[in-house]
Amino acid sequence: MRRSPFAVALAAIVLASGAGAAPTGAPPTAPGDLVRPDWMDETPVIVPPEEALRRLINCGVDAARVTARDDAALRETVLAVADGPALTNDQLDCAAVVSLETSYRVVLGPDLAGRYDASYARMEKARTAGR
Repeated sequence: MRRSPFAVALAAIVLASGAGAAPTGAPPTAPGDLVRPDWMDETPVIVPPEEALRRLINCGVDAARVTARDDAALRETVLAVADGPALTNDQLDCAAVVSLETSYRVVLGPDLAGRYDASYARMEKARTAGR
């Protein structure tokens, strides 16, 4: 699951303010009540899009195919990879790691999207297991 640094900060503010507390003001105590997820302990790192592009190009993706652009539908900056020669599984794994480390979504054409999604899920699972 992708976590925006802004979402992490917002969730921390909500938890710190007590907005998730029981109506009496007492902290939640029942199982399933508001619990602070482990990922909230991570300090968000803001990576400029130029740095994310550099990392993606270092994965072996042709620089002429990669751009950072604002996606109006997603309301975020994405790293778009134009159609071209197929990427290897290692390149897709590397792109997934770039996405996980920088929080920029990598957008690929439909011919690569399924393989990339599988790579992303595998890299995310490995990253979560390593915590």
